[in-house]
Amino acid sequence: MAESKQPCLEDPNRDEKAATSNLTRAHDTDIAARSPGNPLSAVNLSTASPSSIEDCQQEATPRERLADAIIRGLRVQDDANIYGKAPPRMGYGGQRHPRFAGDHFLSNRELIGQTELLKVAQRMPKGSHLHIHFNACLQPEVLLGIAKGMDRMFIMSNLPLVPDNGCENFDRCEIQFQIMSPEKESPGDLFSAAYTPWQAMKFQEFRDQFGLYYNKATVDSWLKDKLMFHEEEVHNHLQTASGAWEKFNGRTRMMKGLFNYETAYKEYTRRLLENLLEDNIIYAEIRPNFMMSNQLWKDD
Repeated sequence: MAESKQPCLEDPNRDEKAATSNLTRAHDTDIAARSPGNPLSAVNLSTASPSSIEDCQQEATPRERLADAIIRGLRVQDDANIYGKAPPRMGYGGQRHPRFAGDHFLSNRELIGQTELLKVAQRMPKGSHLHIHFNACLQPEVLLGIAKGMDRMFIMSNLPLVPDNGCENFDRCEIQFQIMSPEKESPGDLFSAAYTPWQAMKFQEFRDQFGLYYNKATVDSWLKDKLMFHEEEVHNHLQTASGAWEKFNGRTRMMKGLFNYETAYKEYTRRLLENLLEDNIIYAEIRPNFMMSNQLWKDD
């Protein structure tokens, strides 16, 4: 009896698997080209993702190819003039780490702002400003600056701001703001050891007295610092996901009282629209907060 043979069927997913494999190799090549000690060059930029780049170049118009060449040149320039000239970062056991464009955003924040590539990105038309929270669209000094001029703005803390243990409480405290009418005040002195958590102090009085108790930073710099994430608190080996979320939620609560009153809301909205225009953002999906506790108050 003749041997029964099964037909050799072609794998219907073969092309898809091959494409995935090519993309994986291209991705690995791209990462290797950006790793510390292997600075960007015109050569490894042009070979970083061979399959996708070749396809795009073949279909591109002459002006698109010119734009691509300019962008690649700026990336090489930024790598040499910005990242290459920045002092190495001190790492574990005294290791020195060269700066490179592929590092964490918080590690490179001060360098990114100096790059030519960012200048190009700011002027490019953009339509993908998605899922951004309304009160986090602008730099923190905008709302802090508006709050300075508000007579009924109060500041509160969960800890007294006293100089014990090297001013430890200035680093550990959570700060909140709130517009308050006179009948709702619960006056307290944040700089007193007898301070009860969440008692309110007039913001202007706080600003006037801050320098008498803390000399490591100005009041404006300290408050701005309270609203921003820092590399150490995000990427420290002892940090956890829940710990990072705790920091995020504390900053959200701090921002809430700086935003939820008439003058700040109107001024912030105007400045946001101006900022979108400056950065050439033509489409944005902005998330206002409709929670019952997030009502908009009058200035008094």
